Amino acid sequence: MAKRAFILLFVVFWPFFITLAQSSAERRVVIPQAHSSLKFTENLGQWDDKILFRAQLDGGLLFFEKNCLTFNFYDKNKLRSMHNGGVEKKLYKDYNIMCHAYKVHFDGCNSEIKVEKAKKGEDYENFYMGNDKTKWKGNVRNYHQIWMRNIYDGIDYEAITSVSGIKYNFILKPNANPQDIKMRYEGVDKIKLKDGSVRIKLSITEIVEQKPYAYQTINGVVKEVVCK
Repeated sequence: MAKRAFILLFVVFWPFFITLAQSSAERRVVIPQAHSSLKFTENLGQWDDKILFRAQLDGGLLFFEKNCLTFNFYDKNKLRSMHNGGVEKKLYKDYNIMCHAYKVHFDGCNSEIKVEKAKKGEDYENFYMGNDKTKWKGNVRNYHQIWMRNIYDGIDYEAITSVSGIKYNFILKPNANPQDIKMRYEGVDKIKLKDGSVRIKLSITEIVEQKPYAYQTINGVVKEVVCK
């Protein structure tokens, strides 16, 4: 029997994106609809060279690199209160904003990874930061889908925006080994499994990565592959 490719699908629900409860069947294989409020901004030199794309989250930032993801979350409630006059009203004694950054490393990934971008947004951004004009960049485009091809042998990584957050997939070609995928978390306070989901405790919030779902499409029919 010929070996077919299959897909590992992950949906990441940060506490800043609310999704209505769905049955397991309803949430299985869904093609996300791109949402303009969430996007991947390419790096044309306005940031450190190791950064490929940046996504602005509600309460944080996500930076894509070739071998890892870097998240930086902050106390959004305090920040918003300050914008609304909270400091003047003595709700807070200072302007300090608590932040918590952590990394997700793709351990053992390939060094030669082809990066692709797709689903270009209609808008663009200009960056004029500091006095170094070489760092000033204009017409920086935004995208809603990015790929890291062959991040592991025979395995592609896809990240795509949706109304409920960012979804990421690992697409495995025939004969690829899913055990090659190793995601190591650095800088979190605590991490645990609960009901198949990964719960990541930070100093200012909790991140939930839903239980993965794996499937193959065989003769046009979706067949679930058991995973955990």
